[in-house]
Amino acid sequence: MDEVSASRLLRGAFAAHPAAYVCQQLIQPVLTKLVELRHTSSLSHSVQRFASKLTRAQIIQLIEAGMTPREALQRLSSLEAQAPQIYAKQQRTRKRMKTIPPFERLIDILIEAMARLDEAHAQSILDEAFFYYTVEDVCLNLIQPVLYRIGELWASRQITVTVEHLASNIIRTRLSYLFQTTPNLRQGPGILVGCAPQETHEIGILMLALFWRRAGLNIYYLGQMIECQSLLQEIRKLRPGLVCLSATMRTSARTLAEVAREIDKIDAPRPDVCFGGSIFAHEPGLTRAIKGSFLGLDARQTTQHIQELLQKTL
Repeated sequence: MDEVSASRLLRGAFAAHPAAYVCQQLIQPVLTKLVELRHTSSLSHSVQRFASKLTRAQIIQLIEAGMTPREALQRLSSLEAQAPQIYAKQQRTRKRMKTIPPFERLIDILIEAMARLDEAHAQSILDEAFFYYTVEDVCLNLIQPVLYRIGELWASRQITVTVEHLASNIIRTRLSYLFQTTPNLRQGPGILVGCAPQETHEIGILMLALFWRRAGLNIYYLGQMIECQSLLQEIRKLRPGLVCLSATMRTSARTLAEVAREIDKIDAPRPDVCFGGSIFAHEPGLTRAIKGSFLGLDARQTTQHIQELLQKTL
C-alpha cells in the first residue's frame, strides 16, 4: 500500500479531468471496492488507516478543484453512502449471471447499446467487462472487434456517422482514462508514442501505449497528428530510447517515413524508430520505405517487441 503513489495518482486525475468525472470514475469505484472487501474479507487495521488517509486526501483534492470545504465533505459523504448500494446492485447482477459473460455476447450488446446512442448502457457493459477480464483481454477481445464491426456497419450504411463517432468517443475516453490513471514509473529509457503527421485515428496506438505503460515502460503519449519539427525538438531535449508512430492511411504512412528520415539525421545518441498501424496490413510493401522496426500486426506481441528494441539501446 503506497500512500504516496495513491495520492500522486489522485492529484494526476484531478489535474487531467473535472472533479465530477474523477468522483464518478475513480473515487466512487474505490469506495465501492472497499465495501466489497469489508464483505468478502477482514480488512486489517493498516488497510483501514490507509483508506482513511486516502479519504482525507480526496477532500483536499476536491477543495483544490474549486469546491468549498462543506461541498467537498457533502460530495464525499454522498459517494460513501452510495457505495453500499452500488455494491449490492453489483452482487445482484453477478448472481443472475451464472457464468462469466462471453466476449461474443458482450460484443453484440455493446454494439446494440451504441447503435441506440445509449451511452449509459454502453459504459455499464464496459464496466462489467473490465470487472471480469484484464485490460488487455477487454481491449483485444471486446473493444477491437466492436470497432471493426462498427466500421463495417457504417461502411454499409447500416448505422450513421453519428453512431460511429459516439462509439469511437466512448472507447477513446475510456482508454484515455485508463492510461492517465495507470502510474508511469518513469524508469528506463523514455518512449515517445503517437500518431504520424496527418494521422487522426489514435485508438489503436493509444491502446498500445496503455499496454506498454501497464507493463512498466516509460511512456510519453503525444496523441494525434504529431508535428515533425516539434517532435525533433523534444527528441533532442529528452533523448528517448524509442519513438513509436502509427499510421492508418497511405498519406500518413508517407509522413511517417519522412519523420523517420529526419530522426535518423539527429546526432547520436538518437532513438530507434518503430511503427505500426492498419495501413501496413493492407499494403505491407509500405514498410520498406520506412527506416525503422515494424511492430507487426499482433498487438499482444508488441510489448515484448518494444522491450527487445529497448534492450538494444542500452
